[in-house]
Amino acid sequence: MNIVVGSAALIVAAAVVYIAIKPQPADEYPVSMASAYNRLASTTLDLSHGRKGPFGGLSTSVSGNGHNQIEWKAGGTFAAFDCTLNLAPLGDTRTKVAVSCTGSGSDAAEGLLMTMARNAVIEQVDSTLKNCAYDIELAKGATASRWPDDIVHHAGIHESIGNAIRMQADIADEQRKAEQAFKDSESEHESATYGQPSMQTVPTEPEPATNP
Repeated sequence: MNIVVGSAALIVAAAVVYIAIKPQPADEYPVSMASAYNRLASTTLDLSHGRKGPFGGLSTSVSGNGHNQIEWKAGGTFAAFDCTLNLAPLGDTRTKVAVSCTGSGSDAAEGLLMTMARNAVIEQVDSTLKNCAYDIELAKGATASRWPDDIVHHAGIHESIGNAIRMQADIADEQRKAEQAFKDSESEHESATYGQPSMQTVPTEPEPATNP
């Protein structure tokens, strides 16, 4: 009997230790949802880190629904980003955060740009909710690598390079077609005019003058 009780105690103790040391998902934070919302909704995105924040020196805006969703937006001449933060309560003292980014940029590189933006935004979320400094090196993907993937598919670097190559090939093909069409048009014009008699003006002799 003592052996059974002792074994049970060991199992319970092991379970407690496992729970205590088990790493928590990286996108879950030990703060209430209200606190997480207030912190993230009041974050200063531009110029707060010497232009080294998630959106660099782009013009930014922060908005939210007052409860569980926040939008961080940034825009410039060549790109625009719209990142949505969705918060979900895990009891009264924990919050799960989901980050998704969309936007516009060069067609071939858009997916890569969105992935980079999301990586930086996740580092901003992480540092804000942990009350620590934003780390531009971690923003390159180290923090985001522990998070679930974005629900929006973004092309990776290899896919983006492939898209760029295909785009360049398409442009070159269209140029070749345009040049060939021009050559064909010139050939048709020459064929239509070849062999046609030229219109020459035959000089006429003046009529002899008549005596009155």
